[in-house]
Amino acid sequence: MDHDISQTKDSLQQFDVSGNSPSGTLAALGEEYSSFWQGPGLAEMAAELGLKEKSFVTFGSGQTASFSKAYYAMEGKGKPLLAPIPPDVFRDALARPHAVHERAHLVLIYGVLLTEAALNESYDRTTVTKLRWNLRLSIDDARLLLEPSDLNMQALMILAFHVQEVTTPSLSWMVFSIVCRMLQALGVNARSLDPETRERRLLLAWTFNAIDKNLALIFGRPPAMHKITNANLPIIPVHKLLEYRPHQVIDGGRIGTSYQSTFGAHFLYFMHRSSEVTADIWSCLYEDSSNIARVREKLDDWHQKTTSTLEACLVAEQPFMAPEALDSMRLGIKYQHFNYNYFKVLLIRSRPDLREECISSSQQILFLLEDLVSDSSEVFNGVIWVILYCPFTPFFILFGEVLSKGNTPSTKRSLKALETMSSFLNQMRSRHPQAAKLHTIATTFVQYAQQVLRRSEDSKTEADAAADPNARVPTSTSTSVGTNNTIPPTSLPHEPAPDQQHPQDLLDLFNDPAVQDLSMDMDFWLPNASTSLQPEVQPSSMEGMLQSAGMASNDAYGFFADSNFDWLSWDAMTDMSMQ
Repeated sequence: MDHDISQTKDSLQQFDVSGNSPSGTLAALGEEYSSFWQGPGLAEMAAELGLKEKSFVTFGSGQTASFSKAYYAMEGKGKPLLAPIPPDVFRDALARPHAVHERAHLVLIYGVLLTEAALNESYDRTTVTKLRWNLRLSIDDARLLLEPSDLNMQALMILAFHVQEVTTPSLSWMVFSIVCRMLQALGVNARSLDPETRERRLLLAWTFNAIDKNLALIFGRPPAMHKITNANLPIIPVHKLLEYRPHQVIDGGRIGTSYQSTFGAHFLYFMHRSSEVTADIWSCLYEDSSNIARVREKLDDWHQKTTSTLEACLVAEQPFMAPEALDSMRLGIKYQHFNYNYFKVLLIRSRPDLREECISSSQQILFLLEDLVSDSSEVFNGVIWVILYCPFTPFFILFGEVLSKGNTPSTKRSLKALETMSSFLNQMRSRHPQAAKLHTIATTFVQYAQQVLRRSEDSKTEADAAADPNARVPTSTSTSVGTNNTIPPTSLPHEPAPDQQHPQDLLDLFNDPAVQDLSMDMDFWLPNASTSLQPEVQPSSMEGMLQSAGMASNDAYGFFADSNFDWLSWDAMTDMSMQ
């Protein structure tokens, strides 16, 4: 496939006009493809199993029955966003893959099955390897990215957001950008479309628009779909979304079918409406900041209507729902609280007069993480890597507050929130391949924050002791993160009180081997439009960014609150080989 991708990329080079071009995505897919195949143990196991290049693995009837149950459960959760795959196509995909005409069908089937097998301990390593191999061959077709079709869009959506064993966040963003272009090329509301196709395209347009605006805010990049794209499209009413009931699907069949839940329909409806708010937030951050107050009111109104409606659905439907369905509904409500606070932090973090509110919302985001521990089998939790990456925005805001203010009641609560983040990532280690690295990074920053508060308390105690010779100076103790992850004190030389802190102390932290991915000599910290950098300092490194942000004046909060972390660059520089 490397050769095929290279040839196709060369032929497309003359048409590249943007960073989201098919050529760029093919290049990224080729790199990830190589990483996917060369990951530890995969090539060796393939050799042991006798897997041959360009030859699919086939599965017997016993495994086909188990796979069918797993796949159609996932497909049922995605209905009506996912169109059904005919049973005969599914059987051929497992027994006669070469007979399946559309590669998109193979990507859909093997992508879903690989994610299921990777998360489920009942599948042995050999089965997982075979599924990886077949997915590897399934994506060996550039037409998936170059030929707009409803089926290709569906396959790429699954690849971008569900197959976490293969797709990095940056590749997810690039592939999804192509999906958005495909939808615009196919058309949404054209008169030539039959009513069924028009309704399905309208559903995709609103869903894609919501996801697109979220990704634009996360990555600090322009959205693929301009806000005028959906300006003339009618919002889909709730009664046309009633088929969306993922919480009522278990093992391929609906539960509680005597009662038709409306929770999923309302969840999807308010997800669509959120795109109107997030588009305005992006505009405030990067185009016109004069409308922050108006957009803030719009965000508050969306949150109030969303949560009150979903909570009312939960209360009304509780007697008719299975315990698993109720757990899923509660998680969906928590996820909307998470979204609201995250959007609010992005909107107000550059406003000095709203600093306390920004800190409060940042704390709420991290404390909510304890209720969001889940995997790709859940639907109301959005995209798994999003809830792993997004919390680092409030995480660094609170980290900056701790560095700026030292030991206060607010910073103690902030430290607890930081510790919650570390505990959350530790619990997600078995649910996402990137969580372990993120956990190590978060834990290292937590250790540093603990040290800052500890030495601040020690300085205060020593000052009190100097004023009162009879006072006793207590011994510092370490702080634990979570219940099973005690974090020992970090030993760094020269520990001044927070009001005497120098930028070099923080640079020592970024030079720690545990966070070396964050300390590379490149601009991982993207200033917001409101951030003013000193022109005489080149922010090409972490040291330059700290100096430009005024760290010499000890405004660590200002630096971390006014900057976006460039996850795309970080993602490109880290090793995402299969574990």
